[in-house]
Amino acid sequence: MEDIRNHHTLTFGPFRLNTEYTRLFRNERNIPLPRKRFDILLLLVQNPGRLLTKNEIIECIWPDQFIEENNLTQHIYLLRQSIEDDPRYPRYIITIPGKGYMFQGTVEEWEPGAWHSDDAARQAAATSPAPPHLDSPAVAEVVSAADPTHPQRWRSPRAVTLLILLLLGLVGIMGWMVTTRENRTRHQNVNPISIPLQTLTGFKKSLAFSPDGKMLAFTSENEQSNKTDLYIRMISGGESIRLTNSPENELDLAWSPQGDRLAFLRWPEGAGADRDKYQVVIMPTLGGPEQILTTVEGGLDWSPDGRYLAICDNVSPTAAVGIFLISLDNQARRNISRPPSSLNIFDHLPRFDRTGQWLAFVRWESGVNGDIFITNLQNGELKQLTFDKHAISDLRFAEDNQTIVFVSNRNGNHRLWEIPVTGGTPALVTGITDELQKITISPLNGYIAYTQLTNDTATEIVPVNRADGAPAPLRPPCFINSSRRDDTPRFSPDGEQIAFISTRTGKDEIWVARADCSQPRQLTSDAEDGVGSPRWSPDGRKLIFDHHINGQSEISMVEISSSIVTRLTNDPLPNFLPSWSSDGQAFYYCSPQSGSEQIWKKYFNRDKPIQITRQGGFECVESPDGRYLYFTNRNQLWTYDFSSGAVSLIPELSNYLVERYWHLGHGAIYFVTDLQMEILRFDLATRTLQQVGTLPGFLPNALPGISLNPAENLLATSYINYRFGDIILTSNWR
Repeated sequence: MEDIRNHHTLTFGPFRLNTEYTRLFRNERNIPLPRKRFDILLLLVQNPGRLLTKNEIIECIWPDQFIEENNLTQHIYLLRQSIEDDPRYPRYIITIPGKGYMFQGTVEEWEPGAWHSDDAARQAAATSPAPPHLDSPAVAEVVSAADPTHPQRWRSPRAVTLLILLLLGLVGIMGWMVTTRENRTRHQNVNPISIPLQTLTGFKKSLAFSPDGKMLAFTSENEQSNKTDLYIRMISGGESIRLTNSPENELDLAWSPQGDRLAFLRWPEGAGADRDKYQVVIMPTLGGPEQILTTVEGGLDWSPDGRYLAICDNVSPTAAVGIFLISLDNQARRNISRPPSSLNIFDHLPRFDRTGQWLAFVRWESGVNGDIFITNLQNGELKQLTFDKHAISDLRFAEDNQTIVFVSNRNGNHRLWEIPVTGGTPALVTGITDELQKITISPLNGYIAYTQLTNDTATEIVPVNRADGAPAPLRPPCFINSSRRDDTPRFSPDGEQIAFISTRTGKDEIWVARADCSQPRQLTSDAEDGVGSPRWSPDGRKLIFDHHINGQSEISMVEISSSIVTRLTNDPLPNFLPSWSSDGQAFYYCSPQSGSEQIWKKYFNRDKPIQITRQGGFECVESPDGRYLYFTNRNQLWTYDFSSGAVSLIPELSNYLVERYWHLGHGAIYFVTDLQMEILRFDLATRTLQQVGTLPGFLPNALPGISLNPAENLLATSYINYRFGDIILTSNWR
């Protein structure tokens, strides 16, 4: 076979672009790229240091087609994943906001015959960092030299010498990473060492070390969808092995103490009465028949003695979710924690200590604020450790078993913190500066592995055809986008403005812009985190929103003209997700005042609110004529008839889970499917469905992502513009 490296090649970093065969390589590994994406990369690489506007790129790559900017944005997003380029700290592709893209870095040309393996090996050995990335040129050269399919390498004395030196270097580096942890008391100034462990495309979610610390199990999204599968890989290197390939999603996972089995949660799509619960699945580590143990509300950990799983569940649909231990022998359950049933509180993220005597968990209020509790499994003693009422995405017991390490946004960013099991003030772990989502701590060798938290949501406004056949207005799409989150779009009643939530100041705040995305201005400036879910008043003069005050969610209102904020509720229980009545005389909100999440209505001229729903309710919007209330319950759409008091599920939409991605228009409901990313229109008169668009990115978790202007010819959607969930392995981190 002809060696395609001997044709004209452009190189940058460890990457090579072969222009004749339109192939991209990273060292010896071919990276598949669709032709258009390859052409975009080639165009950028051929113009290093020069700003290429979006129009220039589109005209060059699609000369005879009409292509919207969001199409190019999606190609750049996927291209960055292919070349492992973090847009926060770009090595190659720089975004020039509002203009285009520029390639940075050194680009070299290699003519036929100019590339030789021994030259590449010398260059890799000279520039290889310590410790090396698993895909670094040095490691790739070792693998290639040792490959029996490359016998010519063994005939080169230089290759043999290089192989020996590199192997010795790698052994020394890995040994140094292990002993550094053990000797940290004698070397206090040694910095943490971090290496990317898993950088393949797909967002990484849950992860856990094996009991011997040699393997890592994790869940990762499929490259073609946002469905997650279960993988394992060796810490020392090698390819990841996919263990599951089902149409459902796998998430929280735990190893058995012997390391021979894995337990994980699976969302059972269309699973009948328990469709709203997760399946607990157990399977052999190296693959084999699965065992479905039970269904639960969430949470998972395996006891050190191997006899129990800690899970989160409730005894009835209206009861609070607590922690249970479920026996692997007979599935008998033992209740460990009992949240107060009078509040909207649930327990989650159970974690055993290394002796099995203690269990830590997070107690949540309304799914927004949480604190860490710890309980003694022998005598039932319960103790609260934190009192911050902030989001906590994961926690683990440290190696010493005397400290709990957790991920929290208690300083505004999702950072790593630690607190003694005896209580005290949480301390920031300064050895890790990334924003994190999930963590796992090796029981033996002093490593911590974590998934980076890198999400950037953008809001896009595009013209759409009206339901009556009227064509879309002749105006280009526009974007509300910054280097931080920009989401939760809401059109004003006259369609001239759009409100949205942005973190560009470092905190969630309400902003307002023109409908063409111009003239953005900050409307709220709050001293606390947690401003969200804005809704316009019918006259367009105010916005109502939920507002976290002293860790408690309440309802507030802000004047558009003056930015004056007025607090509307002051209850001992959380109130959230407000919306206006059609006449502007009252507002709705969700609250657990009656013991579970229900929808309430409060008139501005009355003191006491009125309970609307009795069997559950979450987010709601009143119809323009004031006859119906449309609301979600367990992520499905329901209606409440004010004249009769009848509550009914919309039968035509019973197979769709809309979460918060829906909009009530004039005679229609628009929503986004959670897997296909299709934007659908449900006509309330004809009871028919019609696709009106496709979301160009991933849905932001638990945030509203769709809004239409009153004319219903402009569609605003918020989606994740780019995100990374790489797994990072770090030693000497404390």
